[in-house]
Amino acid sequence: MHIEPYFLALDIGTNSVKAVLFDACGREIAGHVEEYAIENTAPDRAEINPEHNARIGRYA
Repeated sequence: MHIEPYFLALDIGTNSVKAVLFDACGREIAGHVEEYAIENTAPDRAEINPEHNARIGRYA
């Protein structure tokens, strides 16, 4: 049995996680973007919850 390789690209950015699945020839098979909010914990701070990113990455 021959299994074709696939490549998953993840982009974890400031406002969203993007996931794209490519086949061995570089053709896009599927893609998804999941946006999330930045938490402003203080006037001079902005944070992203790492647990939230991990959950979104699994979903994407």
